[in-house]
Amino acid sequence: MSKVIVEEQPTPKRDDYWELVVRCVTDVEKGGRLSTATPYSVTFSDDRTSCTEVEGVPFAVDLLIDRIESYGKEWDLLNAGMTAKILVLGDASAIPARTYLVG
Repeated sequence: MSKVIVEEQPTPKRDDYWELVVRCVTDVEKGGRLSTATPYSVTFSDDRTSCTEVEGVPFAVDLLIDRIESYGKEWDLLNAGMTAKILVLGDASAIPARTYLVG
């Protein structure tokens, strides 16, 4: 199972391709599929010493990871904790920034 956090609003590229800036929660592979999107929000305490994460309603997506770019090169596998730009095939238009994608 792959899990990433979308850090920025997805950017449309050519045809049905979208570019996403993500942080990997688990290892992520080129050719992997992402099937569920769960938006979330973060609220900070008044003194900003703690925060609360609130998950929204999950919804179905159908995204195929076509390309992974990170640290100036292309990867077939990216490890948990790394950030990357991924190019996905499918409709990412409904995915906001701050969303978990799982597949």
